[in-house]
Amino acid sequence: CSVMFGHVWSCSVMFGHVWSCLSKFGHIWSCLRKCGHVWASLVMFGHVWARLGMFGQVCSCFFMFGHVQSCLAMFSRVWSCLVMCGHVWSCLVHCWASLVMFSHVWPCSVMFDHVWLCVGMFGHVWYMFG
Repeated sequence: CSVMFGHVWSCSVMFGHVWSCLSKFGHIWSCLRKCGHVWASLVMFGHVWARLGMFGQVCSCFFMFGHVQSCLAMFSRVWSCLVMCGHVWSCLVHCWASLVMFSHVWPCSVMFDHVWLCVGMFGHVWYMFG
């Protein structure tokens, strides 16, 4: 009986570990969603800023300020490079987040296998002595 109690206790401890891993996964998922909302807001701001840059170019052409137009074109090229860097950064963050989530989910799945084994052993013993 004490061995059986030890197995049951071990299973409950492993279930606690699995529950902890699942809650960590939920917290990470929530953080990633928040980061996604922030990133979407930044991208939207970038689009609005680009439209303002195009409006500035039209105004400078209309008033024939060649120097201002060239500065706005340079700024537009720099902004385009920054947006591209932002897309690359976003891809890297997404890949990293996927690896982090996998590293959290993998131990949980191993622990779930152990819990399932304990539940099976408990059912077998229950059937034998019940």
